[in-house]
Amino acid sequence: MVSVLTGKEGSVEVQCLEVLNAFLSQLYVTCSAPEKPMADNLPVSEPNWYISLIQGTTAIPTAIAKLIETVGTQTGLFLEPTHVRRKGQAEADVTVAKAKAEAEIAVLQLENRLVIQDRQDRADERTRRREAKRQKNIEAITAQAAQLLLST
Repeated sequence: MVSVLTGKEGSVEVQCLEVLNAFLSQLYVTCSAPEKPMADNLPVSEPNWYISLIQGTTAIPTAIAKLIETVGTQTGLFLEPTHVRRKGQAEADVTVAKAKAEAEIAVLQLENRLVIQDRQDRADERTRRREAKRQKNIEAITAQAAQLLLST
């Protein structure tokens, strides 16, 4: 048996590929050892028979080529839902990663605002203490001046 395609064991893709490999092996046997000589009797060597098939240099009837094309198309249609699911999962993963990144950015911005607010609060507190000390001094000076004015 000529093994052309490989995949994960046990999956639906592998089962489909095994059927396709069996078909291609049977096709190879049919093409490489014909019972009657064909009109265009070109030699088909095992390593290059796929290439010869693709290039059209063998005497394979168009019906077999059409069958291969149809099997390939049907295989693609059979595997299309798997492809769509994988593509959807990949897009969902991208969306989740983007949402996580946006959330991290929002957290960092909030932390920066808190740091700035904390710094502003400390500056305001320092200003309040300085002004309270000045106010206390002004009131003390005013009280002393009032006593001196009353005593004279």
